[in-house]
Amino acid sequence: RRDSTPPWKRKGSTASKTQRPVDVEEPREESFGYGIKSDLPSTFQGDRGGAAEDAELLAELRAISSGAGATRFSDNEGPPADAMPPSRPNTSFGSKVKPPSNPPSIRRASAPTPAAQTDLGEPTPASEEVTEENLGPSLTSRDWKVRAQCYELLHQLLAKRLERNKNARGKIDADSILDNLDSSVAAMAEDTNVGALDKALGFLFLYADACRKAGDPEQAASMARSLVKKNALSSRPSTLKLASDLVMKLIEVGSDGSSSAHAVIEVLISEGLKAKKPKVVLASATLIRSAGLDYGVGVLPLPLVEQAIPRILSNQNAKVREIGLNILAHLCRAMSK
Repeated sequence: RRDSTPPWKRKGSTASKTQRPVDVEEPREESFGYGIKSDLPSTFQGDRGGAAEDAELLAELRAISSGAGATRFSDNEGPPADAMPPSRPNTSFGSKVKPPSNPPSIRRASAPTPAAQTDLGEPTPASEEVTEENLGPSLTSRDWKVRAQCYELLHQLLAKRLERNKNARGKIDADSILDNLDSSVAAMAEDTNVGALDKALGFLFLYADACRKAGDPEQAASMARSLVKKNALSSRPSTLKLASDLVMKLIEVGSDGSSSAHAVIEVLISEGLKAKKPKVVLASATLIRSAGLDYGVGVLPLPLVEQAIPRILSNQNAKVREIGLNILAHLCRAMSK
């Protein structure tokens, strides 16, 4: 049986007795200065041979490395303070830069005074004063304030005519107030300024109630088309309320039975429900439902309404689809009776 114990661990091993430690001579170290040692022997011969050690130089080197004290290499006076570059703030990530204690004052330019306001902050008046003499030309003014004055003046003139003769409601000739007024009312409903449009809708409501021409189906359809075409049915809620009241008034004052109602609703179906503006589609569907509820199914052009039901029910707007269901339910109730 072989012994697996290594030879150096065996008792009485001859290898441990015969082997002797070998003395290895370490290299001689010679110092050539502070912190620098060489393993090579010095072989320099001459007057300046030997160890290059200078106690004074070593002391100065220690002072320089520690950053304290002046040395023989430094000047007596340092550079002037204004010659030193300004210290840059620490802008590293996470560091906080303190603002200067006395920041320089910044002169801010004053905002220009708006042209539409005076020094007291009040709106500037219109560029011209509207009177009965210049009322006609002023209706086409580019200044919306001038147009708003025209609508207000027309409202006042028509209201005074009704006060003098209360029985004249629905019989007044609009051209007696202003030449070609009947042919101008449709353009008033297309005013692009919402402030002037509100004034125009207020006058048009009184016009529809007081003037004879407003009961004509063609005139009613023309005014309804202007409401759908521009911003009246897609503007702010107050403007939409005025426009909706005007549409219902045009249906009410029809002179030939339900002809005006058919003409107005036909415009709402053919143009309002096909409009690109979702607000116009919603307002048109709402007006069709309101006409059937307020004035009865008899005023509705039933063939056109039946054809429009699928379009209303397939609209992307849930509110429009709900109105379509209401119209369909109202028609079913009316037909069952």
